[in-house]
Amino acid sequence: MTTKQPIGALPPDFMLPDPPRIPDMQQDLQLRGIATALAIYFKKRDDVIVAGQGYLRRDATNESERYAPDCVVAF
Repeated sequence: MTTKQPIGALPPDFMLPDPPRIPDMQQDLQLRGIATALAIYFKKRDDVIVAGQGYLRRDATNESERYAPDCVVAF
């Protein structure tokens, strides 16, 4: 007997690929500084996430939907 996965559930071994790196990115140091400043500013709040260098997707299985923002602040 097999158990059904809930609709929209991903297999346990599902992983998104790393976003492509841009070798000549000139603002990397500034972007890291901004992300660090935001992380320090929101440090005492446990409902805020500051992240970057990853994907944002509404549907993790949709390969055509790839948004790779430099920095994300989520509340």
